[in-house]
Amino acid sequence: MTRPIPYSRIASQVFGIPLLIAESHGLIIAEYLASRIDQDPAANAFRGAPVAAPGRDQKPVALGYRRAGNVAIVNLHGELVNRGAWMGASSGLTSYEGFTQSLKNAASDAEADSLIIDVNSPGGAAPGMIEAARAVREVSKSKPVTAIVNAMSFSAAMGVASGATEIVASESSELGSIGVLMVHFDRSAAMAERGVKVTMFHAGAHKVDMNPFGPMGEDSAKAIQDRIDRTMTAFVDLVASHRRISQESIRKTEAGILSADQAVKIGLADRIGTFDSVLDRLANKSKNSSLMPPKMPSVQIQCRLSAVQNNPEILACPEWLKAATSLAQVENNRMSAGEIVAFVKSTVTPRTVPLSAIEPQSSDIKSDPLAGIGASAWPSQQSDEWPLDAKALYANRNEKK
Repeated sequence: MTRPIPYSRIASQVFGIPLLIAESHGLIIAEYLASRIDQDPAANAFRGAPVAAPGRDQKPVALGYRRAGNVAIVNLHGELVNRGAWMGASSGLTSYEGFTQSLKNAASDAEADSLIIDVNSPGGAAPGMIEAARAVREVSKSKPVTAIVNAMSFSAAMGVASGATEIVASESSELGSIGVLMVHFDRSAAMAERGVKVTMFHAGAHKVDMNPFGPMGEDSAKAIQDRIDRTMTAFVDLVASHRRISQESIRKTEAGILSADQAVKIGLADRIGTFDSVLDRLANKSKNSSLMPPKMPSVQIQCRLSAVQNNPEILACPEWLKAATSLAQVENNRMSAGEIVAFVKSTVTPRTVPLSAIEPQSSDIKSDPLAGIGASAWPSQQSDEWPLDAKALYANRNEKK
């Protein structure tokens, strides 16, 4: 039987520190923890199977994520705290420490081409949030990461999700609450009623700023507010940088909770969609990419490109030159230079008469095709404006002679 987690251990992770959490959840968090749930609030658990690896005794050890085909799924559920790998289903909390490790495990999975972060969280503690968000951004450099919000992404959860390649929100989801909350309890009246009086001995004026044994003094309140403002600045900087939106647009929300379409409008989300639609799209994308031919080495690509661009037939027509040049630079295209030339000539209809199709009428034209019409009237081979009446020019010149 699993030993229950002491309430005090959990409470120590969320009290006495700045919280990046929706106000309603912050004010009732004690009651929520006291009646902690017995099941993992894992929405969308119907898709994907848990991934495990052999432990020291060869028993399977869960790696903290699920996989559906070529897509790895990592949960970001419940209230968020900094440390505590021991937190999980029985507490209803997620630690940044555990989330980051699960994310790294999923990113190193050779069978996973992309990652999904399944977000349903009101936020949580400020310490550790920025590091978790940067971990998401780092993973997104090697594999695409899509954060799917269903049904809430508030405060710290919004910060973590901001590191993803893309944020998709379900239609009924709510996002935002980008602000900082810190709670101080004054229990002096309750203690006086019980006949309890507390005396504190301390060194340092701000050592007991958050003590619950009396009302907070003015200097203490200012120090706490300064701490909150510093946390808010770092929070806004992070989200603005990751989402590529202005800090002003974030601050204008005043930590408000936004609907999915409002979040998309200001740039906190990219689009509205469902977990299933995103998972199916990523799975199909992975499946199609696996069918692509292997990439051609860059040296071979350069040789093929040079051969195509120096082909006389291709040089005779700007449309053929453009099409052939484009095809020759595609890494997954395994066609030879000759095959590209044949393909372009058979499929691309030129707007102009190719120079190779012009039949000179006399030997002097072969030796001097520009004689009589002036070099300025004939564009270079790189020009897009080849004359449509090239044959007529040659014909007119021949008649004059």
